Amino acid sequence: MAGLQVLAAAAIAGAILFLLYRYIQYGERSARETGTSRQPGAAGDETAGLGEHGVATGSPGAAGDETAGLGEYGVETGSPDETEIEAAELSEYGVETGSLGETETEAAGQSEKGQLPATVRVRLLTDGFAEGFHDRVEVTSESPFRVMLDDRQVKSGKRYAVSASSLDEGQVLQIAQKEDGRLTVESLERACGHPQYAGTLWLYRVEEGIVLINELPLEEYLCSVVASEMPSDYPEEAQKAQAVCARTYAYNCIRNARGTDPSEDALNGTQAISGNMQTDDPGEIQGVFRGDTQEIRLADTQGAMQQGRYEKPAADLDDSVNAQVYNNYQATEQSRRAVEATEGEILPLDEVQYYSTSCQSEHREDLDSDEAFRDFLQQEPDAGAEYDSPWLRWETELSSQEILKGLASRYGWQADWIDEIRVAGRAGNGQVTELELRCGDALKRVSGEYAIRQLLSPGQAALRLRDGEEQAGLQLLPSAFFWLEPGRGTAGRDSAGNEGNQSGADAQTADASILSVVIHGGGYGHGNGMSQCGAAALAEKGLDYREILEYYYQCGVEAFA
Repeated sequence: MAGLQVLAAAAIAGAILFLLYRYIQYGERSARETGTSRQPGAAGDETAGLGEHGVATGSPGAAGDETAGLGEYGVETGSPDETEIEAAELSEYGVETGSLGETETEAAGQSEKGQLPATVRVRLLTDGFAEGFHDRVEVTSESPFRVMLDDRQVKSGKRYAVSASSLDEGQVLQIAQKEDGRLTVESLERACGHPQYAGTLWLYRVEEGIVLINELPLEEYLCSVVASEMPSDYPEEAQKAQAVCARTYAYNCIRNARGTDPSEDALNGTQAISGNMQTDDPGEIQGVFRGDTQEIRLADTQGAMQQGRYEKPAADLDDSVNAQVYNNYQATEQSRRAVEATEGEILPLDEVQYYSTSCQSEHREDLDSDEAFRDFLQQEPDAGAEYDSPWLRWETELSSQEILKGLASRYGWQADWIDEIRVAGRAGNGQVTELELRCGDALKRVSGEYAIRQLLSPGQAALRLRDGEEQAGLQLLPSAFFWLEPGRGTAGRDSAGNEGNQSGADAQTADASILSVVIHGGGYGHGNGMSQCGAAALAEKGLDYREILEYYYQCGVEAFA
């Protein structure tokens, strides 16, 4: 009897404990659903028409987002989507339940050491690829997505907007879509319109604004790179060669950003993410983004989740010509075929560069004199050379005053006229490596392909292409493959070409000064690695992508297991 009483008492106690547990669990769940479990950590959004943390209240097209009341951080109260989120459900969206960089989608395909990384993190620059900090980010999708802050959901729906002013510095938001979904960034303009992105978006608040990073599968990323870097009507073998180059470049950037083993978490190291990049050379910046403002480095973050907060996301590269252009145009059927046909293939090189158009001197070593290069450039190119690109040959004319303005603004060199301008250094393939300018006893040398192209940028001056078309507004000279034809002043004119009453030494100086310079050039881009138009021309002749790559890089393709 005593035994039965003990058993009965134990059963009653167990039932009471179970009911108490269910009561507590229900209370916690209700708190989550009404958004009252944590107070907001940032001031309200100052953008007109946006709720707290940038939630677009009542905005058109936001189906399911128009509830009367919004909880903290824009969590919809009473919405069917706002039920308790289980870890298994979050995995559908790639939402991290652990450390940054270990999403379900990445963990499933995590590469072994020495293999290609499963994902890539791309920093998305502002309109026109102008800078790296966004004032506001607005995201939409055809299907619901989830917004996470500090490892908890703050939003579920088809539209979300946030301004920099509504986030505290250091806060990280993650916007996750289902695996086959696309996130449209309405606050961005690209050549394709408002770009759509696969994978996950990370928003990280820094002093200058919001850093926006797209994390997605590497092969999916490459489809949009090939489409953005090469026209879709180029031959298939040229597209494949572009895919291998793009994969190799991305692999090297990821390796540099994450360390020697690119399959490890990208956060195990430092990453510079400052904006205002000033180069079109994909080889000049690999995985480290520098600007003319002070470089911002993200601290080493060995533990990606600390005290319930996401740590700073680090990008492997950006989406502009500073690295390789991504998603300026959406992936095409042709670009996807090229990526799939070359899956896992890279070039065994630590640096792979490519550019638009060659002047056809890539394998020459005897063009290091002005005379030799001038004779070469004046020859008629072969039929079909560089896929008949109009940039194969071009010319423009700059006034001495425009050049002097560039010297003053870039180097602080003040002068009223130019006595001499000449090529002081030239590589064996004809590329100008040093430019020399003299005014009286003052001498100025400008070195480096990019610096020279900046100084001699046509600006609003007309640049005439091979087919007779004229271009204006170029901020860089198309290439550093050129020769100069200076035009001297005439009697009675000053260095700006203005008529005047000069006499004696001043008149003699004006007579001898440079009035303008005609620049005869060829090609478009830095001239290193593969010419994309050249690759198309070789494919047209019947070469396959491996032969094209062998021609430009003098090495074969390697495939990862």
